[in-house]
Amino acid sequence: MHPRRIAAFLLGVWLAASLALCLAAFGSSTGADQAIDKASKPAQQAISQLGQEQARALLQYAASFTRSSLLADSEIAQFGLAVILAICLVGERSTRILVAPAVVMLLLAAFQYFFVTPELTWLGQELAFAPEGTAIPQHDRLASFQHIYGVAEGVKLLIGLAIALALFLIRGGRRHRQHPETETDEVIARR
Repeated sequence: MHPRRIAAFLLGVWLAASLALCLAAFGSSTGADQAIDKASKPAQQAISQLGQEQARALLQYAASFTRSSLLADSEIAQFGLAVILAICLVGERSTRILVAPAVVMLLLAAFQYFFVTPELTWLGQELAFAPEGTAIPQHDRLASFQHIYGVAEGVKLLIGLAIALALFLIRGGRRHRQHPETETDEVIARR
């Protein structure tokens, strides 16, 4: 398979997975309330033993833990995708210039993995047990880090789309086939 096609495929997988993950991870913050409201009989019994507030806090804690694990795992996958993407782009002379934007995407994923996601994890788990409706400074900090994460994802998306557009527009070193008439004329001219 052609390296540009592999690069385009990997880029598509990366961008689609990132978009889907962000929508899933940050799309709805009412999951704990919905789980309590729509609980089955055995779950309702467990909730009544814990109390609704404790059950909500425990569900929010579990959701925060799951969200953080998903984000961290996706960032690790992005490291691998970025390396393979860069290898595919280096393989062809016409796409070597696109390695730099791919490296920027890798650096953004590393920034998220090492700096943003750990903070999101800690804040999400800390705030899970905060009383509902109270003004806690960590709420603003969590919102700020979610915003930073979203901006980083948006920048990666824009860079990825730019790389995809460039891959679409760049013509590779294709060999142009000559028409049979041209070949015949050349053979006749040589005689």
